Amino acid sequence: MKQAGLRRAADIAPFDLRRVGIYAGIAVATLVLWGFAALTSRGLVIDVAAIGVTGLVLLVVSRQRLDLGRHFPEIARLPKVGRYLVEAKHRH
Repeated sequence: MKQAGLRRAADIAPFDLRRVGIYAGIAVATLVLWGFAALTSRGLVIDVAAIGVTGLVLLVVSRQRLDLGRHFPEIARLPKVGRYLVEAKHRH
């Protein structure tokens, strides 16, 4: 419903083909996490850590396509993490 509303009100496509690599990365990460959960029973803390690490890896791998530094310049100021999430051209 949300996507249909965005399409009608703002002419935003529900699936942007330029972002297919990001969608594929999310799908692969989902399958990896599902396999990890199915094959191990390490507990909630380990599962949450695995989800967090996977999310960060997706952000780092997709940082150029997402252009986080342009949309969220404050991310570049995050200690230690900012330089991995924002391309050099957006860091001050």
